[in-house]
Amino acid sequence: MDPLKDAPLTPGHHNLVLHHLLADLPDGQEMLLLHVVDCEVCRAEIGKCFVRGVGSRPSGKRAAKLAKRVRKLPGAGELGEFQAAVALAAELMALAPRAREAAVHEPRFGSPLVLEVLLQRAAAAQLADPERSVALAGVAERLAFQVYDAEVQPQTVALVEARAGNLAGNAQRLLGRLEEADGCLAETRGSLALFAGLISEKVAGGNDALARRVFEETLPHYALAGEAEQARLRWLEGKLTARLGRRDEGASLLARAWRLLLAEPSLGEATLCFLDLAAVLADAKRGAEVPALLAEMEAALAAWGGDPHEDLRDAVREITTSICKQGRERRKAVAAEASFTMRRLFRARGHRIETLPYA
Repeated sequence: MDPLKDAPLTPGHHNLVLHHLLADLPDGQEMLLLHVVDCEVCRAEIGKCFVRGVGSRPSGKRAAKLAKRVRKLPGAGELGEFQAAVALAAELMALAPRAREAAVHEPRFGSPLVLEVLLQRAAAAQLADPERSVALAGVAERLAFQVYDAEVQPQTVALVEARAGNLAGNAQRLLGRLEEADGCLAETRGSLALFAGLISEKVAGGNDALARRVFEETLPHYALAGEAEQARLRWLEGKLTARLGRRDEGASLLARAWRLLLAEPSLGEATLCFLDLAAVLADAKRGAEVPALLAEMEAALAAWGGDPHEDLRDAVREITTSICKQGRERRKAVAAEASFTMRRLFRARGHRIETLPYA
């Protein structure tokens, strides 16, 4: 008995069929599949073509008729543009690295659609071919400056940089290149901070209520995460809340996350969270509260594993002092660089910084 023909499909069968279909889908056909799924006319025509049963094929005349109708349907032009972008992206990636660097500047490659294809391909290759994912993300990042004017559309460039950097960083992590991954992700944090700042200036004052509503809708889902994720979710929420201009509330969330991480104990994460807390307190003109918190952080580091870790304490003290002395814009850059420095110091002692999983 053929389960696809003679029995109702269970959710598991649906997933299996879908995965096989997507795995066999030729490059460049994604838009066509999406159109067929969304178009009532196409779905009805497919039903006529396959009326004899699953696995039968339409006759030559019927197949030609279906293809002709699809070409005339709305969206056929977009499909052609997408296929052209796929071909251009493939041509670009087929070049030797040095030739590729030069070709990125050619106007014919400077299309938002080619850029999006490169980013999609980088995401798709993350697990199957992380080396290729790194290459695709790198080309996408360089192409962004050809596609968009950084002065006119800085937020778009920052978002593309963040997407590309995140993909490259995770692919480097999957390859075991932790130093390279840290470098990519440090740049990503800077791009995301720039993007958030630009959007906040442009829009997240008039949209404060919307941002708060999104947070409130997210909170009930915290219970679905494991205990280890709770502190990290609070940490992320605190950073985002502060960036939206609610610095006092953000500082409270960060302080809560910091103490949860100290209690685990997760000293690496607690240190990075503390540095974020110090930056937010300084932004909120509450820098006077930082020394007492710094003393608590230093005491925790001193007691860690019975080893004094004086270099870690010295680094945290120096970075915290620098964060509090800087102006607000410079403070962001110092905090981003500090995160990279502290990750390296903790890793040198065999302590990996745990984050919410990506892949």
